[in-house]
Amino acid sequence: MDQSERQKRIVQYLEIKPINHGQVHSFQIAIPESERLEISPERREILERSLKEQDSNLIPLIVRRTEAYDEEKEYEVVHGVDWCIVANEIGIEKLWVWVFDLTDEQAELAKYEMEKLLALSTIELEEKQSLIPKEGTINLSDLAKLLDKKLQPMTTKLNELATNSTTVASSNFQAEKNTTIQKQLEVLFTKINQLSNKVEEIQKQLSSNVQPSPATISAHKLNLQEATKTEIEEKLNYLGVNHKQITAAWNAIEKWKKSDEDLTWGNLEQLAKSKDKKLKVSGFGKTTYDKLREIAEIPK
Repeated sequence: MDQSERQKRIVQYLEIKPINHGQVHSFQIAIPESERLEISPERREILERSLKEQDSNLIPLIVRRTEAYDEEKEYEVVHGVDWCIVANEIGIEKLWVWVFDLTDEQAELAKYEMEKLLALSTIELEEKQSLIPKEGTINLSDLAKLLDKKLQPMTTKLNELATNSTTVASSNFQAEKNTTIQKQLEVLFTKINQLSNKVEEIQKQLSSNVQPSPATISAHKLNLQEATKTEIEEKLNYLGVNHKQITAAWNAIEKWKKSDEDLTWGNLEQLAKSKDKKLKVSGFGKTTYDKLREIAEIPK
């Protein structure tokens, strides 16, 4: 099944469609307390090795948009908690994600189905890594063959589900059965779409232009007392800070410039940590404060 055919079937069957697919900053992803888990040493070693070698995750997380956390947490992880935990621990800047709008019930179902079908749909991490040579090129032919091999059991499963759905007797049970099948199809087709795009994603990572590193940006810090909004925005953009947080950072700087007190890191940190609504600047939290310190300095 080629990519265009997969896409056609996904559009036909999938009711819950992803609203976005790409990379987001790890600090934007919230991990529900109920989902935090103990990761075995063996699993942790595999995840750390993969994240460090690729500087990101090869298999995207499933996340949903949320407003249940502070301003910096825009997404909540649904599947891939262990990847998210390890990435935060070792300082991985960005993670690949599929973004959905899901209810609590849909999120639970997606998590359950992903875990159940993982053996059918996941390309093993070691197999993927073996296809990426040391010199930074990729054997697309071998990766395509591996992808088709891993998708074959899923295709067979889809055919079985489609056959079963047409033979169920007309009864109250039929509606329940069809709903279950539809939900399984949603998860299966989402995973197919992830895997079918994996070749393109890896190729883009290898061929993309190198962005200035955080170390390079930090080596040329702005004078925060004299820097313009445009200069600050440009620097923070390189670090992946979103527009909302950049605006909040500028508002925090302006707040102290207009006050009777001097602009200091201590004053800005006070704003970032404050719970006082009169003092608090919306959107300016500890993460934004830390990013600001990476790109600027305040001469004494």
